[in-house]
Amino acid sequence: MLKLNKSVLIIAALLFIGLAKTSLAQDPWFSQPFSTAMYQNPALTGFADYSRIQAGQRAQGIGSAGSFLTSYLGVDINSKNNRWGFGLSTMYDLAGETLSSFSQDFNLAYRIKFTENAALRIGLGIGFRSRMINIDKLTFGDQIDSRYGFIYASNEPFPASSINFINFNTGLFFHNRILFAGYTAHNWNEPDQSFFQTFESRLPIRHSFQFGINAFNSDNSKFSIKPSAQYRVQQNFSSLILGSAFHYKAISFGLYSNFEEYFGSSIGLIKKRFQIRYSYDFFTSRLTGNYSGAHEITFGLQLGKGKENRVENKWLEPLF
Repeated sequence: MLKLNKSVLIIAALLFIGLAKTSLAQDPWFSQPFSTAMYQNPALTGFADYSRIQAGQRAQGIGSAGSFLTSYLGVDINSKNNRWGFGLSTMYDLAGETLSSFSQDFNLAYRIKFTENAALRIGLGIGFRSRMINIDKLTFGDQIDSRYGFIYASNEPFPASSINFINFNTGLFFHNRILFAGYTAHNWNEPDQSFFQTFESRLPIRHSFQFGINAFNSDNSKFSIKPSAQYRVQQNFSSLILGSAFHYKAISFGLYSNFEEYFGSSIGLIKKRFQIRYSYDFFTSRLTGNYSGAHEITFGLQLGKGKENRVENKWLEPLF
């Protein structure tokens, strides 16, 4: 029987209500992927030894017409024997003033313990997606007057201003005291996201590979280095992101880049039950136009009574 701390339920309910009313965003990407663990990989559901709340917000290109704002909230728990993880996550996004989307996911993970130092996690995410477009913010060719510009109402047919669909994600995550390696398949059912009934627009599968090593850390060490890599592929797009996290006592510092479009840094405070991080991404690609960069802040909170002290988790705890 699964036992939930009452404070977890109360805080989670308040956060879900507040997020649903106030936060909006784009098709999301977070520079701090493990601070939004279930979105990164559903296999990470219930990863912590405690009931966990994770939240984050990313603001990109503030002040420009192509700005993005992304908000995330996830709550997960694990079973008494630490084999099963259960979680709920929600995200609400806004791209400019035109396109917004909302997602609600249920995540499930199962842990297979090989040895005292190694385990494999298998995860599944089932999500409800809703996308809305503000037609009043769109402009069409038949609105243009050769002398006065956009002055006419458009007669362009636009059958739907919102769409809903179901989305599926799966993931694997192996970890021991030396390394971790994960794989996620997002949108593997390739749902149709078109606003037109006569035209299909399938959301391509997004493959994500995660890898990291415990380069320098011991049970008594106050300092640790954790290099990591993430490779993403979606249709004709691919990106390799390399970085490293540096931890000294309760302070965390990170550097990361894909060496083509941006590089970024992060700083955070890490305590046993609470984490908060801030990161800034500086865009170097000409395709980003006049973007002022991206600001991101995340926090994590662990509540309730801890369960088994899993040895293979110990060095990964500062990442989550």
